[in-house]
Amino acid sequence: MEELIDFRQRIESRYDALTKREQRIATFLLSNHDQATFLTGSEIAKQVNVSEATVVRFAKSVGYKNFPELRRALQEIFRVKVTPAARLQRKLTDLKSGHGDILRQVVDMELQYLAEVPRSISTAD
Repeated sequence: MEELIDFRQRIESRYDALTKREQRIATFLLSNHDQATFLTGSEIAKQVNVSEATVVRFAKSVGYKNFPELRRALQEIFRVKVTPAARLQRKLTDLKSGHGDILRQVVDMELQYLAEVPRSISTAD
């Protein structure tokens, strides 16, 4: 997920030089990058209560040519994040970190299946 790391570093390295309003945009984008992928500059402006021009200036302040270039960076992060390989990697990481939970889920599911067996057997057989 290098794209997200690059995006985050680009913003964080310039954060202190941003205006207060631009910092609000930065905070919003870092916290909501998945949601922001689908928002226009105007919609982001409304979310953080700034002008659309401030969103455009923010994009330039953090090193993008314009807002569409920043938005393409967000879209690339999202695209990489939702590829089958990325989803599988996240799932494997989740599984590794919670072996006990997985085992418990499997046992609970098997117990539910066993509890349903008597109901599925016909008394006429």
